[in-house]
Amino acid sequence: MKKVIIAILLSAVLFLTGCGEPVAWRDQPEAYVKNLAYKDGFVVVQMSDLHWDVATDVPASRAFVTGIVNEVLNEKGHIDLIVWTGDQFLSATRAHVRAFVDMMDSFEIPYTIVFGNHDMQGFYSPEWLSDYLESGKYSLFTDIYDDLPGRSNYIVNLTKDGTADSEVCWQLAMLDSGVTKNDTAFTLSMSYCNLTEEQVDWWQVQHDAVGKDVPCIAYYHVVEGDIVQAWNEIENGAELKHKFFQHEKFSTSPDLLERLFEAGKDQGLKAVFFGHDHSSDLTVDYQGVTIGYGVKSSQELYTTFISKEEAETVGLSEGFELTGASVVTLHDGGCFDLEHLYYNEKEDGVWKGWVKY
Repeated sequence: MKKVIIAILLSAVLFLTGCGEPVAWRDQPEAYVKNLAYKDGFVVVQMSDLHWDVATDVPASRAFVTGIVNEVLNEKGHIDLIVWTGDQFLSATRAHVRAFVDMMDSFEIPYTIVFGNHDMQGFYSPEWLSDYLESGKYSLFTDIYDDLPGRSNYIVNLTKDGTADSEVCWQLAMLDSGVTKNDTAFTLSMSYCNLTEEQVDWWQVQHDAVGKDVPCIAYYHVVEGDIVQAWNEIENGAELKHKFFQHEKFSTSPDLLERLFEAGKDQGLKAVFFGHDHSSDLTVDYQGVTIGYGVKSSQELYTTFISKEEAETVGLSEGFELTGASVVTLHDGGCFDLEHLYYNEKEDGVWKGWVKY
């Protein structure tokens, strides 16, 4: 009887934690790559910090996200990819995850997800969460049981015909700065990470595979130190192009200068975009790279109000909640346009404001 009990317990542990040794990422770099067809004017919508939890009114929040997507479709005519940059969930259940995937698949638009520092705070195992996110019909999410830090490191290559055999025009790197592989099932504890040197090595291998001159944008969740240093230089009088709003103390240190920025700025890295700080959507051009926050894409947890006076600095005429999306339009030759869409539900109806960077 004791042997039977031990066997059952061992099986449960293997089910929750996985079995076997993780694969070495260097042995299969191609396993991390997805491909989409590129065309000039390729539209990428960054959404972030949904924060669905046990108290969320999911139909109302889903309607809010749908309103944002529809506004971009009305303005741009099409969306080619939606990128979620972390904290989709917080104290969520499997029902929330299922509802999220159902919502995203309903748009019939390819989408990616990177994890934030809250996504594992839910009533599910990390393995179940990854498996379900991978199951979405339009999902490009990838979690490989490997020796690379994080659970959501993968590449989307935009090629001329959408296959791996054609020329890569742009590369989009999804990087996990939010979780570790030590997270366990049913946890309400929070892991808090930054990008590691090994993840940068991984990106360099992926970028070298398509060519140094291929333009790249990286998406992740937790802020790195380069934007803090850029902001400090602005406050000390440096004339750096910047726009949008900085309302919250940076959640990182200027000493945490990310190696991705240092390694990438001379190797095709055009921009890095992240989420995490709900009260900021500051964007700065720094040493040839555009560094910026996305815009929080829900009304959950907390939002920040932008006053009328602040709104006027970006050409808007009234105050608003800092919610909406960040929209990048990719062009041939490594150029891109960036706009922030501010989207609010007010007493007299939906309010929206578009601001170009």
